[in-house]
Amino acid sequence: MEYTVHELAKLAGITPRTLRYYDEIGLLKPARIKMIEMYVDDERFTAYYDKIAPGCAAFLRDAMRIYTGIKDYN
Repeated sequence: MEYTVHELAKLAGITPRTLRYYDEIGLLKPARIKMIEMYVDDERFTAYYDKIAPGCAAFLRDAMRIYTGIKDYN
């Protein structure tokens, strides 16, 4: 299943521009949504979001996993 930048940004509660920035810095590649586990569990992902707001990384990780249909994410 593929998602547009706008669809994924809406799900995550971020702007499409922010999502494109993540692609630019290698944090999350839009063509690799099926590999979301690898990206959302990456230490860089957690470190980046924890600087913004405590718990933000966990929230976005869970939202992306639910949206992409990943059932077992523990």
